[in-house]
Amino acid sequence: LGLVELFHGDFGDAVAQCGKAFRMAERTGDLVLQARCLTYRAVAYRRLGDVPGCKTEAEKTLALAKGLKMVEYVAMAKASLAWVGWRKKNEVEAEKLATEALELWHGMEDPYGMDWMALWPLIAMAFARKDIGRAIELAIGLLRDNQHPPPEKLSAAVRKACKEWQNSIEKETTSGVAEAIKIAEELHYI
Repeated sequence: LGLVELFHGDFGDAVAQCGKAFRMAERTGDLVLQARCLTYRAVAYRRLGDVPGCKTEAEKTLALAKGLKMVEYVAMAKASLAWVGWRKKNEVEAEKLATEALELWHGMEDPYGMDWMALWPLIAMAFARKDIGRAIELAIGLLRDNQHPPPEKLSAAVRKACKEWQNSIEKETTSGVAEAIKIAEELHYI
């Protein structure tokens, strides 16, 4: 139920439901379910903008997922911690963790479709450095077929910025990336 709430945009309810499911998994000793609950609870905290909550759950996820050798959840934890680093203005740590998350997912036989978790902080950092080319290169990753689709409003803004870049319209590309980041913030992706 927590995952349904999360993808429906009910982030507070997702935190609560993932917490309940985690406590049940603790009682039954189901470590895999515990890792899943912690992972998506961290995502829900992130989407709420709760840096301490996201950090706590992602650190727990990382420890548990490493022990269980659950690569996709190690990557999810690193992507969540990259967002935490970005929000705390620790760009070196954020970039390192986001890159590691992407490498882990892309190294899987069936890559996990949650690249947005790592890409949005990277896009925002590239944009802040005025590296529009890099921001677009990263943004293209959001549009791949194997990725969890963003809401149409966000997807349209990303596609528009990428098309402007492709058409060598630099000023419009810069404002297009700025608009995509603004929408991503409004929709709680970053």
